[in-house]
Amino acid sequence: MAEQLDESPSDERRRPRRDGITSTGLFFMALLALQFGSQPQLQSQFIDRSVNTTMVVLLTEIVKLLFAIAFMLLEGSLVGCLSTWRPLPSLAVAALPAATYALQNQCIQTAYRNLDPLVFNLVNQTKLLWAAVLTYLILGRRQSSMQVLALSMLFVSAVLISIGQQSEGPSEYAERDPALGMFSIIVASTLSGVGAAVSELALRSYNRNSYLFSAELAMYSALLVIGVEATAHGGVPELHPDFYRRRRRREDATLQIRKKEKAEQLVRRRRLEMDDDEGSKATTKDNSSAPTKNDIPSLVALLKSSDPDTALEALVSFRKMLSKEDNPPIADVIAAGVLPRFKYLLDNPTVSKMQFEAAWALTNVASGNSEQTRAVIELGAVDSFRNLLSSEDTDLQEQSIWALANIAGDGAVVRDACLERGVLPPLLAVIRAGKNINIVRLGTWAVSNFCRGKP
Repeated sequence: MAEQLDESPSDERRRPRRDGITSTGLFFMALLALQFGSQPQLQSQFIDRSVNTTMVVLLTEIVKLLFAIAFMLLEGSLVGCLSTWRPLPSLAVAALPAATYALQNQCIQTAYRNLDPLVFNLVNQTKLLWAAVLTYLILGRRQSSMQVLALSMLFVSAVLISIGQQSEGPSEYAERDPALGMFSIIVASTLSGVGAAVSELALRSYNRNSYLFSAELAMYSALLVIGVEATAHGGVPELHPDFYRRRRRREDATLQIRKKEKAEQLVRRRRLEMDDDEGSKATTKDNSSAPTKNDIPSLVALLKSSDPDTALEALVSFRKMLSKEDNPPIADVIAAGVLPRFKYLLDNPTVSKMQFEAAWALTNVASGNSEQTRAVIELGAVDSFRNLLSSEDTDLQEQSIWALANIAGDGAVVRDACLERGVLPPLLAVIRAGKNINIVRLGTWAVSNFCRGKP
């Protein structure tokens, strides 16, 4: 009894009392909260949903392995750990936790692809609560009041960090399976708790370096992922085959929006300039009421007239029709088969008014959708516009720049087609000449269209 009484004070001295959370504990809690809260946001920000989930899991485990090795190098334990490392004891310690974490990561990626980012982030934080519950169920160890408080603070902090992310719109959410996503994130949170408890149990049973244990977890998880993928699909996981195609489609869509907004501004400015300019290239008949698509058949016949004034009047009518701000009948004009006639008049230098109106009409056609832009390219108009950049007529130069900018803004393929036809050197020469501020501004916009998108 005396012996027991003598040991009690000694035991008490060896086990310092923990009546609160230390500053060090608060620091690491803050780091954990930042990691738990920011990791899903970083993933949603930088990882496209079309990327193969298995590939993401594999890369994650490889990064974990590299960090574990780096920390062993820093503390000088790498050589000693490797010299005593044996496969069978390693498997006994780390295989089950590794399988748990590998499955958890797969579930997280599945949930990420099917849930709204805000919902994903919030539900993902329940892994903290599962860790506490499963530690008690598996290890039989209750959480102290301070540990419960710490977990609660960690959970709330992570949620507050996550809640700053906005939900996505309905269009982004249309092709997902929310039920599968919710099931996956709940399973992942549960597996996180299982993995934490099993890992602690393994470390209790075997005296093992914690960094070595982390490296083993990452290594076995990566091998498991590769093995499952090779068995299921006959090869190592790779990026989703549609990943680059989808990214290119997004880039092209962005270019289309920018081109459309800029073109609309230029259309409005051009319309005002031409309406106010009494000495413009357009004829006095240009101020008559605008024709409609019902007039196209008669205008086609007039456009083919041998009388220059009659042909010019028809061409002006086509140009006015195509200059309508709302739903210009570009498709109807193309279907009428008059684009080759526009091209012929564009290449005919005898009547500068005719060239200008033909250039304007083709510019409006090129400002349509991709198919309509392609119709202008297939016509051979790019070469014509390139040649007109060297014209002495500044209005004709400006119109040619506008046309080439619209064509280049349609996407990387048509942009490259224009560059292959050598449009950039004469365009830069026009800008350097700086005959007027409008040409410089328009030319700068055109060059920006040639510089957008993937090289």
